[in-house]
Amino acid sequence: MKDSAAGGMNPIAVLSEACRRTRGVRTGSAGGLPSPAGAGPAIRRGIMIAEGDYIACQTFMEGTFVREFTQSPAGLLRPNGQRVVWDLLNMFRFDDQRRLVEESVRTDYRSFLRQLGAPGQ
Repeated sequence: MKDSAAGGMNPIAVLSEACRRTRGVRTGSAGGLPSPAGAGPAIRRGIMIAEGDYIACQTFMEGTFVREFTQSPAGLLRPNGQRVVWDLLNMFRFDDQRRLVEESVRTDYRSFLRQLGAPGQ
């Protein structure tokens, strides 16, 4: 097995460095969930596990639903002013230079859309 992408470092440090290097690649707000500074949702990390070239990370995006969500799978959702939490599971893969080369995300869209006021059961 190859040396870990974390290379003995704290996985949070490796992930933070990778995010710093890729900052600006992805833009926009996650469904109109701005942070208090208006720069996007507040992001916090939960459980993190590093093994080999991979880091698995629970991520929470939190904010207040204040702008229309036009890309919703449930159609246009109008802001309801409610505080929402989007719970995600991220899987990151790094190369030998600790560069982020792959990311996958899993989430429970149903509970997230319910918080945004989407119709349905």
